[in-house]
Amino acid sequence: LYPDIPVDIYDNFTDIISTLNLFSLLFCLFLLIKGRLFPEVKEGAINKPLTYQFYAGIELHPRLFGVDIKQWTNCRVGMLGWALLVLNFSIASIQLNFYHYAPLANSVLINLYLLKFFYWETGYFNTLDITLDRAGYYLCWGCLTWVQVFYTFSSYYLVANLSKVSDSGACAIFAFGLVSLILNYTADYQK
Repeated sequence: LYPDIPVDIYDNFTDIISTLNLFSLLFCLFLLIKGRLFPEVKEGAINKPLTYQFYAGIELHPRLFGVDIKQWTNCRVGMLGWALLVLNFSIASIQLNFYHYAPLANSVLINLYLLKFFYWETGYFNTLDITLDRAGYYLCWGCLTWVQVFYTFSSYYLVANLSKVSDSGACAIFAFGLVSLILNYTADYQK
């Protein structure tokens, strides 16, 4: 197939970021126009200033080709992109720097944390992000661009900067990370 794709994604990540940013901004502009001219429900934030409409969004649950836009931006692109990019950078680190525990511990812990989100995705639809926030710049751009760039940065960093943490230190961090995840899962379960 194409075994160099993780390194290519790493090498071209600045171009990927630029593309994500441009797409996200144009998509938010599309949401603004759609909300003003073709809203799903005529109850949106039309009476607000234009800058507010762009930033916060007009429509609460816009759809495009039958797909819920907030579910697509938040869940499919945002969270899935975060998970896949972290794994990608871990693989790129192994390909460029050989095997070290730190990038692997980082990517496994992040993906175990995200596993909870995907397991509980239907419950997510009852949170404030979905029920009260409108689809605009801060929600859609944030999930399409911010999450992909800043939430993956630790993994991206470990490709070019070998961890100074020993393998045994990385294992200890991984163990403490697992305990933290268990506590986080337990606290969420009790809510």
